[in-house]
Amino acid sequence: VTALGVDASGIVRESSSSRRFKENIEVYNKGLADVANLNPVTFNYIGEDDVTLGGLIAEEVHDAGLTEFVIYEEDKETPKAINYGHMIALMTNAVKELKEENESLRSEIAAIKAHLNL
Repeated sequence: VTALGVDASGIVRESSSSRRFKENIEVYNKGLADVANLNPVTFNYIGEDDVTLGGLIAEEVHDAGLTEFVIYEEDKETPKAINYGHMIALMTNAVKELKEENESLRSEIAAIKAHLNL
């Protein structure tokens, strides 16, 4: 079974997640603060008034400094699309940060309850 995907330029590419197909692997450090800078919108494509979608605006993702998720026009400067699938790294880090904050708050609440004998 081969995982295939079509990129914004219409080229069919294999989509492999195995370490065997990757190089220059580094820890991804962006997360919750970066997600907070995004502005989800609803929209329809021009001429397709009967279909409303949710998403992001490529120029805004670029302006937020998340250029690793932006697909550019041939000039390599003008935002054209967003590679939403790759944004899972960003969203995973944001969830992990929220989990850590939640665990910390739960510990603080437990300590306060213990102190108050609740």
